[in-house]
Amino acid sequence: MYGDDELKSLAYGQLGRSYIALEKYDKALDSYTKAVQYTQKPNNIASHINAQGFVHFKANRLDKARETYDKALKFFAQNRKVDSIQYWIVQSNIASVDFKQGLTASGLERLYALEQSFCPKCR
Repeated sequence: MYGDDELKSLAYGQLGRSYIALEKYDKALDSYTKAVQYTQKPNNIASHINAQGFVHFKANRLDKARETYDKALKFFAQNRKVDSIQYWIVQSNIASVDFKQGLTASGLERLYALEQSFCPKCR
């Protein structure tokens, strides 16, 4: 089921979550970078890249967060094996960056587009 590298990836991902909780963002970023290096599973790669963006968001490095989330979206576009929920999570995280940067209209537009892709009859 899991090889040694996949187990290392999962462990580094968990370590990254722990460092976020401790507000040790640089260590969390290092952990997620290692998690990406050790996995070959597209869902895990997308999740870890998204987590790197979240680390930047928590550290208030909003431009870097957006850049990293964009990297996750590009990975998603190139890898259709990634679960679509990962795409929605990344898009909603970008909307959070928009809101924090005072770009309310952009954030709302992004969230409305997500809603439409999920439930076209909702609006």
